[in-house]
Amino acid sequence: MRRLLTALLATLLLLSATPTAFGAQTERIEAVYRSTEACLTGLGTPTAGGLGGEWMVLGLARSGKNIDEAYYESAVAYVQGHMDDNGRLHPSKSTVNCRFVVALTAIGYDVTDVGGCNLLAGLDDMAYIQKAGISGLVWALLAFDCGNYATPGSVTRQTLVEKILALQVPGGGWAVSGSDADPDMTAMAIQALAPYVTENDAQEAVETALTVLSEMQDETGNFPTRYGTSSESVSQVVVALSTLGIDANADDRFVKNGVSAMDALLAYSVEGGGFRHIADGKRDGMATEQGYYALTAYARMKNGQSPLYQMTDVALSPPAAESAGRTDGLWLYVTLGVGAALAAVCLLLRKKLGKRRCGNAIMAVLLLEIAALGIGFAAQLGAFEEKTALGSQYRIQEIPENRLVSDEETQNLCTITIDCRTILDNLSLLDGEKAPYVPADGMILNTVTVEFTPGESVLDVLKRVCEASGILLEYSWAPVYDAYYLEGINHLYELDCGSESGWMYQVNGSFPNYGCSEYEVKPGDSIAWRYTCIGTGADLGAGEN
Repeated sequence: MRRLLTALLATLLLLSATPTAFGAQTERIEAVYRSTEACLTGLGTPTAGGLGGEWMVLGLARSGKNIDEAYYESAVAYVQGHMDDNGRLHPSKSTVNCRFVVALTAIGYDVTDVGGCNLLAGLDDMAYIQKAGISGLVWALLAFDCGNYATPGSVTRQTLVEKILALQVPGGGWAVSGSDADPDMTAMAIQALAPYVTENDAQEAVETALTVLSEMQDETGNFPTRYGTSSESVSQVVVALSTLGIDANADDRFVKNGVSAMDALLAYSVEGGGFRHIADGKRDGMATEQGYYALTAYARMKNGQSPLYQMTDVALSPPAAESAGRTDGLWLYVTLGVGAALAAVCLLLRKKLGKRRCGNAIMAVLLLEIAALGIGFAAQLGAFEEKTALGSQYRIQEIPENRLVSDEETQNLCTITIDCRTILDNLSLLDGEKAPYVPADGMILNTVTVEFTPGESVLDVLKRVCEASGILLEYSWAPVYDAYYLEGINHLYELDCGSESGWMYQVNGSFPNYGCSEYEVKPGDSIAWRYTCIGTGADLGAGEN
């Protein structure tokens, strides 16, 4: 009897200790969730097309927060300014269309009419979607499913699912590149395949992938890659598990040495809200956005709500007011109508005016009509609009003292500068809408000194500088290179000044031939971000690299 009582007591003690020993406490999760929410909302209205944009909108909207209408207005402007004749926002990355589909669906807007543009229409070709690799397939499926949208062209859900399944690596899971599964891509593929787990092939693939993720997890609760551990990897796993209804804080498969996947994510949290990219780093914009929407996905799962990317619960917002632009052609009808009326009057007065005078009058009306039409068409083309001055929208805020260098004794210092001076020599190639963002001297940021943490990358330093100075920065994950790709600085993007234009970086005068997120900064490094217009770096002396 004594042994039985002892065993029962031990069992009760173990059960009572479980919430603390195995998984983060609910109060801790809620505290980090709310502080990060406050951190994001404190940044103001999200801005379309970059950090602090669509992923921030996704997290906030799916957590029940209202998004200022100014974001939608910025999304309309972005879409109208970037969409080509095929309905695509980027020539090779279908994920950009998908990103906007997901964000705008989350806040209830019609993605088939964003300022007259259809975001789904450009996702009509499998060859285009697959240019972005496995990421293109995954995000296309998420985009179509988030609002239960009809697929355009020859693209079908079945084809997308089949191609994702076909890319599963030996042993299970998915990889950005190579034959070894990585946690981020495996988790994202699970998120996309979640609605299809009742189908035999998809069910087996997802179950195998979950086993692979469980085996990847280490004793710290993290999911290491060959580049180490990061909060973003854990965030994607938490989203994937939550989408399947699996508790990332309690499921035995994702608790190692008493540390859950949720514990691992919270370990990256920053006091005052937000998340780090790496354990010993500083608050990071992308890590914060992903960490927040991961906590949102988890909260929705715990509350019995639909998954993060299944948004059929979102009510469609009322359509925007009719655009004044739809009356732009009214001048044409008025001009033609007035001309026709005057000509008719001349004909009615033919007997009084006489044949010659009537003919002269009609000829005068015709000439005035031609002149009026010419002026109208010129106005439509913007011939009489005031041309925007170069650099008129270039603004950076003053960097507060000690914002970039907090420790005067540290040796971990580097310098960074940002310039687009080559554009000044190629203004004929420049997209006219981008002229306001090109400083008159081509210098977006003069040389500044920055303190860094050992292990940080060139991209980490750039993000810190742009955040401090208020310079818009946009970057994204490039699956083919397994690294981050910098798309735009200060509203200047790839192809804005010719077919070979875009951003490149130098370190100590040399152009590295690998991604900026992979180049580790060393003390004394001189970093320069420079815009190239001709020869993909030839005008900067970059050579073949």
